[in-house]
Amino acid sequence: MKERSVAPLFSTHGLYVPAPGYASIASLPGLEIAASGASESLPGLAGIERGRLSATAALGPVTLSAWGGAEKYGYFDGLQTIYGFGGSINYRISPRLSLTAYGSYFTAPRGMNPAIGGMMSMTTIGGYMSYDLSEHWGVSVGAETTRSIFDGRWHAQPIVMPYYKVNENVSIGANIGGIVYGLLENYIDSRNARHRRMPPPPQGPRR
Repeated sequence: MKERSVAPLFSTHGLYVPAPGYASIASLPGLEIAASGASESLPGLAGIERGRLSATAALGPVTLSAWGGAEKYGYFDGLQTIYGFGGSINYRISPRLSLTAYGSYFTAPRGMNPAIGGMMSMTTIGGYMSYDLSEHWGVSVGAETTRSIFDGRWHAQPIVMPYYKVNENVSIGANIGGIVYGLLENYIDSRNARHRRMPPPPQGPRR
C-alpha cells in the first residue's frame, strides 16, 4: 500500500520521464519491507532523484504503511537534498468501502529556486473515503491540506477522484476535485480583482 491507493493522472510535477525501481527487502506474513527509487529528467530545467525505504503491515482489515526517504534536486547553479517521512492507515470497512488517512513531512529547501519549487514535495496531511461502484470503477472523496514552501501557509483542497481498478493493487484515477477547486479559486480571484477596479457610481446633482 502506498500513500494513496490511486495514482493521479494530473500532477503539478509537469512533464518528465520517470525511471522507477522497486526492491523487496523482506517479505513476511502480513509484513513487507521494501526500497524504491526514481529518477526524473526535465531537460533544460532540472534533474530529480528520489529514494525511499518503506514498511507495510496488514492487520486484518487495517493496513499500516510508513516510509522515510530523500530527494535530490539538481538545477542550474544549484544542488540540494530534502528529507521526508510519512505514513498512512487504511481501514477496509467492507469489500467495497474503505477509509484512508495519510500524512508526510518534508524539510524545507534552502534558497529554493522558484522555477522548480512547484515540483518539490511538500508537507501534506489528508484523508479520503473510497467506494467501489463496480468491479473496476470507483470514486474517492475527501480532502487534503499542504504546507506551501512559498509562503509557509497551509492550503486545503477537496479530493474527488474517480478511478479505474486495473487489479486489486493498482488503480488509475484523476483528482477532479483539485482541478475544479483551482478553477473556482481563479474565478473568484478574477471577479474580486474586477470589482476592485470598477469606478464608483456617479453621484446625482447637488441641490
